[in-house]
Amino acid sequence: QTYRKKLKEFSKNQKPFIRNVTSTEIIAQVKNVLSKLSKKQLNSKPILLTFFGMGEPFLNYFNVVNAIKSLSKIFPTVRCTLSTLGIKPNLIKKLASENFSCLVKLHLSLHAPSNALRKKILPCSNSIMPCLQALDFFSKKSNTISKVNYVLIKGVNDSKENALELARLLKKFRFTVKLSKLNECNSLKSSSESKFRLFEKILHKQGKEARSWTDIFR
Repeated sequence: QTYRKKLKEFSKNQKPFIRNVTSTEIIAQVKNVLSKLSKKQLNSKPILLTFFGMGEPFLNYFNVVNAIKSLSKIFPTVRCTLSTLGIKPNLIKKLASENFSCLVKLHLSLHAPSNALRKKILPCSNSIMPCLQALDFFSKKSNTISKVNYVLIKGVNDSKENALELARLLKKFRFTVKLSKLNECNSLKSSSESKFRLFEKILHKQGKEARSWTDIFR
């Protein structure tokens, strides 16, 4: 199919893995950004640290956990969100037992309602259900509502059937679905506004909370 060629084109742009960043390097990155804020600014509002788009955090588990623990001591108003492919369900469960002094939430990068389609979009992903079960375990133990991220890609994962399958897949889980626009690359295009509204309508009808990431069409 056409989208298989498109996804192959996308994968060619990925940079090779060199090494994991250390907890010290993660802390230094955060300090470098927050050093530009005054003490009053740092203490006036919560600081949200997001581990997104910088590699799979659960493949660098101990450095990420140690960095979060240290940063929450340095910056008492900090809270953290980790985005994961769910490739380490056992570590997602382990995270729920970590003694954090700040709020930690999880987002699962799903992007497909079936294992077959997800494998085409995310070749390094594993079976969906163990990911969802681990996310559910974390949510219940940490008393948080986790999010499932779903980037709509034109002609790939944005059909009515995809939306119905996603609603069935998530029916028994208390997750929020975050529908996001694709950062277009090569011939891969983001879905239209009507597709976003279709997904929202179907998910809402099945009792699932679904939100578009931003008001991207205005």
